[in-house]
Amino acid sequence: MAIQGLDKDQFVSILYAHISPSRVIDSFERLHGRENQLRRVEQALYSPGRQVFIYGDRGVGKSSLAKTAAYVHQSADNSPIYVLCESRSRFSSVITNIAREFLRNPTNEKTTKSFKTEFRILNALTAELGEEVQSGSIPEISDVGTAVGLIDHLASNHSKKTVIVIDEFDLLKNQDDKHQFAELIKQVVS
Repeated sequence: MAIQGLDKDQFVSILYAHISPSRVIDSFERLHGRENQLRRVEQALYSPGRQVFIYGDRGVGKSSLAKTAAYVHQSADNSPIYVLCESRSRFSSVITNIAREFLRNPTNEKTTKSFKTEFRILNALTAELGEEVQSGSIPEISDVGTAVGLIDHLASNHSKKTVIVIDEFDLLKNQDDKHQFAELIKQVVS
């Protein structure tokens, strides 16, 4: 059966280009009916030392609201950082995943690049300049201080204004991990 000259595949392609019932929305233009909530998120993000926690029942659009707000408030020089918690996630694994997103190196392999430049001064002196650059190496996250230092360093090299979304935070089961996140939030925003 065709609709206005479209076959089934064409219809489905057009339909899903305009709606996404089971995917997270990350565009303000596609997030309808959430203007008031986006405005409240904006007010919180413009207040120094404040964070945003979005809560509610499953399937009501919390992730879409969070991702859209992240894209709206992230500076244009890079994308926001987005990580997803699982029931087995721990503080250290979530921080490691955040670092991987910053580095965009999911294999956590260590890559080294070296370069050397030689130049002559007045045809008599020769100097050599060399540097080794390492990327992709994520330190072991043993405490909140290490996490704070890592996030501060990565965020300062990521963009002017970095937004991090930790989705499904409620799946964290360990109370010590939740306390570590509370300490992290206090220290990162101060």
